Amino acid sequence: MGARWPSGAGRLDLPAASRAREGDDPRAARGDGHDARPAGEWGTTVRVYDKKLDAWHVVFIGPVHGNVNTLLAHPAGNGGADIMQEGRDSSGNSFRWNFDRITPASCRWWSEMSSDSGRTWIRQEQMLARRRGRS
Repeated sequence: MGARWPSGAGRLDLPAASRAREGDDPRAARGDGHDARPAGEWGTTVRVYDKKLDAWHVVFIGPVHGNVNTLLAHPAGNGGADIMQEGRDSSGNSFRWNFDRITPASCRWWSEMSSDSGRTWIRQEQMLARRRGRS
């Protein structure tokens, strides 16, 4: 039997693509309807371009679970059009946050975790995102 992924509506607020060397990307998840708390994590991502590494330093801060994740983002796959962000959690496990299928209107994001130094990866979460019109 294949993996069953929970689904739900949410919001991912991303700025339009630009050549900016820094940015702040808020992320929100809608609650599950039982109370006012979000069903999943939400927070903000701060990113800063490192010219020497030709990569981005990324910090995600998620208050629901007390997450502070530090990653290094770089082009990956699809001729460099995809994005991979790599880091380690507080237990020392490797994790990756990936963006692919990137178009002006949509993208796919997913996270993977490895507890064996990257020999095997387990998908943890996936989001299919669509850009909304400006309000």
